Amino acid sequence: MDYLLRNLKSSEIYQKICENKKDSISISGLVCVAKSVLAATLNLDEKKNIIIVTYNELQARRIYKDLKYFTDNVSLFNKREISLYDIDAESNEIEKERIKVLNKIYKGDNQIIVTTIEALMQPMIAKEELYAEVIRIKSNGKISHEEIKQKLLLLGYERKDLVENEAEYSIRGDIIDIALTIMGR
Repeated sequence: MDYLLRNLKSSEIYQKICENKKDSISISGLVCVAKSVLAATLNLDEKKNIIIVTYNELQARRIYKDLKYFTDNVSLFNKREISLYDIDAESNEIEKERIKVLNKIYKGDNQIIVTTIEALMQPMIAKEELYAEVIRIKSNGKISHEEIKQKLLLLGYERKDLVENEAEYSIRGDIIDIALTIMGR
């Protein structure tokens, strides 16, 4: 791997890309793993955030898998599932993963994001709305029972008898159990 990265860094084309001070550049025509090598090298050396947009979910997963070989600074932003039927056991794992990617972007983490055109075209919640109701509780801080219940509902938490998964909460007397969805995760 070091051989690949050394050769890439010494190439004239790579040097021109690094000299480019524009906010965004578009690169096309690279084949297979070359995309991943270039993206990982730019991300690590230049500390540039990179978004790779491809034509379908299968290709996005391939690129994501290739990038994971070179760096851990990579996230996959999937499209939302659209259900044509009412389903009792609907999973919200994809929504959670999308929120985690948005959290990384919001926090300014140095990331490579791999996604599809379809995922980008789906409507998303506005940043102001997504982060308006974030609950921050300090050590020895106080928040009313009613206020925390309202905020949890607004954030999409589900009330359960027993908390087993993220985004669930339960109330037993004065005790509120919350399975936290932490922004950094």
